[in-house]
Amino acid sequence: MRFSFAPARFLTLSACVASISAQTSFLYKWSFQDTSIQTTVPTCTRLAINITSFDTTTNSTKGTPPYYMTTYAIDGTPSTTLIGTKESDVSLIVDYPVGTLVLFSVTDANGSPGGTFAPMTVTGQSSLVASRETSHQTNLTAGASTSCIKTPSASKFTITPNVTSNSDLTTCDLLGLAIRGGVSPYTLSLVAATSPSVTNVTLPAGDNVYTYINRAAPGGHLVAAISDSTGEWATGAAIFNTKGTTDTECSGLASSSTHTDLPDLPSSSSSTSSTGSGGSPASTTTATSNTNPPRSGASTSTLSTSTTSSTNPTSAATALRPISLLGSISLILGGLMMFV
Repeated sequence: MRFSFAPARFLTLSACVASISAQTSFLYKWSFQDTSIQTTVPTCTRLAINITSFDTTTNSTKGTPPYYMTTYAIDGTPSTTLIGTKESDVSLIVDYPVGTLVLFSVTDANGSPGGTFAPMTVTGQSSLVASRETSHQTNLTAGASTSCIKTPSASKFTITPNVTSNSDLTTCDLLGLAIRGGVSPYTLSLVAATSPSVTNVTLPAGDNVYTYINRAAPGGHLVAAISDSTGEWATGAAIFNTKGTTDTECSGLASSSTHTDLPDLPSSSSSTSSTGSGGSPASTTTATSNTNPPRSGASTSTLSTSTTSSTNPTSAATALRPISLLGSISLILGGLMMFV
């Protein structure tokens, strides 16, 4: 089942006025202590994480514990896990199936993240991965220590893009996202790799289709994921290769949402949930009294956007640009969607 979005021909005043809020940026950054973790990450291994001030010269800024790791599992279900209640003791155990492509993003107690790195592929733990003497080993192979991996389960809460995951997304392209299941209102997370910012958009209650005008910087990767009002993540997080012009204004175009009666997905195409820690931001692998970690740059504002800090950005120019709603004007989606 696919859906496509015809080019918009009409503009109308939106019922909602966008509200923009921003978390404090560039407070802290994070990295794996094992510097060999670049393109692959081992499963079922406790991976120590460094949390440092973004300004390593003066150490004048820092995040606020506890810290959480959101693992965006591509074509699977993201999860958010408690990784530490103090900066000196932060670690992560990856429990996604071997071969899963993931993008990591750390968030502190206030919802301010340390940013993202490039996507990584989950591998089985080799017998040498924990040894610092072999920290530069990159060709990890599946080993015996895969017992922590969670078996994917069927999920009725899904996100379906009109562009195939891992395909190209050109500047100003329309990316359509259909949401099934879950509990409205939904929050769309747009996460750029190696970026100092995360953009969250909360859809109006009842809306289940979102059209995003691509304003991500070209030459990178962009992940789209959906969570609902209970903190559950939808299965089907998608990644796109951004390309095109650096002129990302996309004049005259605006991202928008609507409600549409979506047909059920064929039973043969039922999505599975490759959850790491229960598939929900409320899920943690360590007991904690804070069972509702804030989303990265989270906001309850309708159609709101926010930007946050970076772990190891190449430059602020590589960040995902906040969505422009052109004041209170949005595209009409009704009648412009075609299901095939």
